[in-house]
Amino acid sequence: AVAELRLATNRTTTHEGETKQETEWTTVKVWSQRAEFAHAHLHKGDAVIIQGRLHTEKWTNAKGDPRWRTTVIAHELTALPRSPQPQPSTLTE
Repeated sequence: AVAELRLATNRTTTHEGETKQETEWTTVKVWSQRAEFAHAHLHKGDAVIIQGRLHTEKWTNAKGDPRWRTTVIAHELTALPRSPQPQPSTLTE
């Protein structure tokens, strides 16, 4: 079995008082029992720890332009406990 995950890494920066959130997307390929685990137990938004190696695929498109894509080949995959959902709060004066 193989699974391909899209991992979002968020980073918040502040420059001259302006806060920006940047999201970097990474493709992760998971094989064998780890892929079966990911399929059965991971859902969009779940926090995970992934350890693996980088693999870069290079090719030339139909226009002759060089292209590449770097993916993580996962060796270890750890699902983190889900954080409790924030409870609605009511502000009173």
